[in-house]
Amino acid sequence: MAGSVSAAGEISVCTTGELPELVAKLDAEFVFGRGRGTSLSLRYPAQLSASNLDNIFVSRVQGRVVASIIVKPFQWTVTEHDYAGVMVGMVWTDPARRGCGLASRLLAHVADALRGRADFAVLWTAQPGFYQRAGWICSDCASFGVIEGGISDMAKGTPVDFARVRAIWQRQSPHLERNVGWQPPLPLPAAMLEMFVTADAYSIAGRRDDELYCYEMLGDKAAFPSLLGQMRASSRILYFNEWTGSPAQHCLSPLGVRWKRKPLAMWLPLMESGSVSFTDGWYVPWLDRI
Repeated sequence: MAGSVSAAGEISVCTTGELPELVAKLDAEFVFGRGRGTSLSLRYPAQLSASNLDNIFVSRVQGRVVASIIVKPFQWTVTEHDYAGVMVGMVWTDPARRGCGLASRLLAHVADALRGRADFAVLWTAQPGFYQRAGWICSDCASFGVIEGGISDMAKGTPVDFARVRAIWQRQSPHLERNVGWQPPLPLPAAMLEMFVTADAYSIAGRRDDELYCYEMLGDKAAFPSLLGQMRASSRILYFNEWTGSPAQHCLSPLGVRWKRKPLAMWLPLMESGSVSFTDGWYVPWLDRI
């Protein structure tokens, strides 16, 4: 992953000494600057750590970091086939240097660095035009759901213990591999995670005051109404991130959850044309993203 030098500056991986300042800049952009709490280094400790520097790409001008992209390699399992994927996230450019092409050059450098390492890359954005010009493909089956809650004296969810529900998760296909010690990140804008469990189903949700964001609901569909009831009873409003046509969406729609499409995913083939198709409804859960 050799760096390159041009009039736009140097591109290479982040150094140990640069990491704290980069985290502070990312927090200013995505967290504290938007009235949110909890640093990204605590929300995504695996990605923003000194042991992950090879996956943190930065652009420098006069020795100062002015743009960054973080990648996350992963294994994507579809029935009997495994793909090597890479996520792209935390795309940032210093506000004073936007419009100078830094992000475009850094994105191109990262794509070149990833070729041969993975079958495809994926990212999520509300500004697809920038990435389409770089060859990324829009394809997303995501849906966003909402239903009013009804806060009562019912207890909130329990702390997340993924080992307790791993067998339920493992039955899903496709899925992204989660190692034995896997711990979920804390997606924005949640302040904490909670888990709701029945005999053969579970949900994991993020809490922000009296709002809940359900990031995944898996298992026996017959248990979904019970999970919905538990989450509604501990929130004023309940949101869902699901894929269109999922068992959870089919079950929750008659119970009053209102849905709208939320297409944010973009994909970049990294191997020869035709080796990977993104038309099969691939959906990466929020707890696996960066």
